[in-house]
Amino acid sequence: MNKNKSSRNLKYFLAELMILIIGISVSFVLNEYRQQKREESQEVQLLQSFKANLINDSTILSGGAKLMASQIESAERLILLSKGAPFTDSTALDVVTLLSYIPFNSEDITYQEMKSLGINHIIQNDTLSKEIIGLYERSYENIHEWTGIDANHVKEKLITYSIEHFPFAPGLNFSLMNAASKREFMTLIQTDEFKHLVQWGMIYKVSTKAQFDIGLTNIKSIIQKIDGEVGTS
Repeated sequence: MNKNKSSRNLKYFLAELMILIIGISVSFVLNEYRQQKREESQEVQLLQSFKANLINDSTILSGGAKLMASQIESAERLILLSKGAPFTDSTALDVVTLLSYIPFNSEDITYQEMKSLGINHIIQNDTLSKEIIGLYERSYENIHEWTGIDANHVKEKLITYSIEHFPFAPGLNFSLMNAASKREFMTLIQTDEFKHLVQWGMIYKVSTKAQFDIGLTNIKSIIQKIDGEVGTS
């Protein structure tokens, strides 16, 4: 009788142990499931935030690339300008156009938050995660470097030359100058010294535009991957 009682007690113990194990396992699985769903939701929010930032960046880069393309054309025309060419409003506009540069400040709020919180692991797609990091750490850094080079050349060389040599024109509207000042202006912009500055400026703008174009290509690739991830989520 004691033997049967012990056998029943053992069975009850094993049954309770089994129920306990199953309960713990189910609880563990549920917690894992909740955690997974929470991270999936965070990933979607993070990627959507990245997309919004990148759309703004692409708008700035696209506009900047178009403006630089126009500046490069202006530089080419000034370099090829023949000796003794008469004053024209379009030539004056080409000069004024080159007295500016295109800065770029990326909208990196989401990326900085991701770095500071150390949550880049939330992005499950390793290729996408690497592309995002590469964009901010390499592509954008190259853009900042070249925009800085272009800006320094414009401010320290072209603008300085203009201040020191060009005749006065209200609001840099050279078409308002008298005939003598226009002739002086044309003589100055046809010198080898000025054309040398324009040529180097054109080289910097070509290089800067190339970095803008690379950035735009990278952004397009990342946005496509984000759309794929968010869509599947």
